[in-house]
Amino acid sequence: MKLESFFISLVQPRSQIFLFFCTALCVIILILLKQQMFTALEKPPILFPFTPTVIKSWGGDPSIVKMGLNIGNFPSFNMTDNDFFVDAVVWFEYDPAHVSTETLGKFIFERGEVVRRSAADSKKLGNKLLTQYEIRAKVCSPLNQSLFPLDQHRIFISLINTYVFPSDIILESDKRIFIISNGMQLDEWFVVDRNVNYGYNETFLEESQTNAIRYPKVIFSVDFSRLGARKVLLIFLPLFFIFFISLISLSFDPKTHKGEIVSLSFGGISSIIGYRFIIQNLSPNVGYFMLSDYIFTILFSCMFAIFFVGIIIIRKGELNTLWHCVRGSLLCACHLIFVVSWYIFLFQWSL
Repeated sequence: MKLESFFISLVQPRSQIFLFFCTALCVIILILLKQQMFTALEKPPILFPFTPTVIKSWGGDPSIVKMGLNIGNFPSFNMTDNDFFVDAVVWFEYDPAHVSTETLGKFIFERGEVVRRSAADSKKLGNKLLTQYEIRAKVCSPLNQSLFPLDQHRIFISLINTYVFPSDIILESDKRIFIISNGMQLDEWFVVDRNVNYGYNETFLEESQTNAIRYPKVIFSVDFSRLGARKVLLIFLPLFFIFFISLISLSFDPKTHKGEIVSLSFGGISSIIGYRFIIQNLSPNVGYFMLSDYIFTILFSCMFAIFFVGIIIIRKGELNTLWHCVRGSLLCACHLIFVVSWYIFLFQWSL
């Protein structure tokens, strides 16, 4: 009897409102904790590092060319289509006795193209030459949208020069000479961090892997995080309210409130299906499930279970001890599944 009384009091509107705020608070805390941790699911391009053993095996004495990248702006920044236009200055510091300006100026971007390139602007620095180019490049960097709309991304800009061999030239760079303008403003996104890796790329011409084409490569990576909570609220807030309103149907007595049970439970299912089309318009067009899809599926499944139990209760017409317990257990299970799902998707599934 005590257990039955507990479940009867648990499904009452006052108790459900308390559970609603507790669940909402847990989810908000999980989201805020996740936002403090940068998680990029993008895989970096292939890069082979320079090692003394590798350089020695080539039998050359490569000349070191220091290069830097100054990004001034992203004229087009499309996280949905994975296409980006970059306005930047690319510069090289090198010994003109070993490396020609014309050869260095033939750099290109992997998975991209140089739309505009200025003439070489060179000046003498001691016994070295500093040459810079103002460019606009279109770069494609595949993004993993699995955590949408709580996604954070790492964009890779890979500069290569296929006209030289790594046994002749090593393109060397580091984070200190990879500059991003502080005045750059992007809709919905802000820069979290940046990094640089350099080495070489290797492509084998035969399956035997005896003949290979090698060329120097520098990978500049930029970390972006979503600015504000606009899209998060637009997608999840209506879903949450539809879900919790459906849970209220469990508090009604089937003897006197059959209509309310059906209208709230079935109306919730209809509403969430209709809102799915709005979510689809706000989401990137990808072929895999995203966080928003998983949350929608879980809420829809819970709401269908609420509707199913509500129909059974109406058919029985009177609640006995068993169905009081079933109704209360379903309420607890829905809240627990909701919170645990958020934890799994944010902190376990995305790792």
